[in-house]
Amino acid sequence: MRERYPPETICVTTEPHTTTQLSLARQVHSACLVCGAGDPLGLHLKFIPGQDGSMSVIFPGESRFQGYANRLHGGVIALLFDAAMTHCLLARELAGVTAELKVRYQFPVAAGRAVIVRAWAEKKKSRLYLVQGTLHQDGEVKSTAQAKFWLGSMAVGSRPI
Repeated sequence: MRERYPPETICVTTEPHTTTQLSLARQVHSACLVCGAGDPLGLHLKFIPGQDGSMSVIFPGESRFQGYANRLHGGVIALLFDAAMTHCLLARELAGVTAELKVRYQFPVAAGRAVIVRAWAEKKKSRLYLVQGTLHQDGEVKSTAQAKFWLGSMAVGSRPI
């Protein structure tokens, strides 16, 4: 059975990025393919903080990002999870690199239709942050992800989860 969520539980707001998140994002990856203004061919996605500490992004899911006919490419889905999770940490004044990303592709994601990706930090273990995420389309969870982010020498601050 497909898991359905009412739109209000997705925690998407129209609030702008926080000043800290924007300055940190510019400092550590301004040329990012997903969100960086420095890449003229980039997606230039805007990440939206949730009141619960999560981070969300709305991706238009344009047909040019399909793999199989009318299906959003799995690599694009992984890219969206990685970026949302990165921004979840940036909002905590943390910059890290992906140590591990596990994506569960539960149902096909239609190309040409918008998706919402939401990520939230679960806990910190030593120098790793564990982060979770969901991808929604038409009110249904289509994919989930778990990741470990290593702070290491990239750490620029620390805040408890």
